[in-house]
Amino acid sequence: MLRFDAEGIVAVRGFDHPEVIRQDDDFEPVSVWEWASGIVEEYLRVFGGPEQLAAWRENRPYVADVTA
Repeated sequence: MLRFDAEGIVAVRGFDHPEVIRQDDDFEPVSVWEWASGIVEEYLRVFGGPEQLAAWRENRPYVADVTA
């Protein structure tokens, strides 16, 4: 849930997130999907494997091999 206060601060589920705080009067709106997908891509770039990142970018499922 997104809530905007009078100062343009966005609260996401009760927490202020610095990446969604907008105080400019001149900005392009960003959808929640654009914002969230950027975070997921950054996470996969840092912590995921190349196959995971490629699958995310190509919008296809990725299932990791399970080894015992």
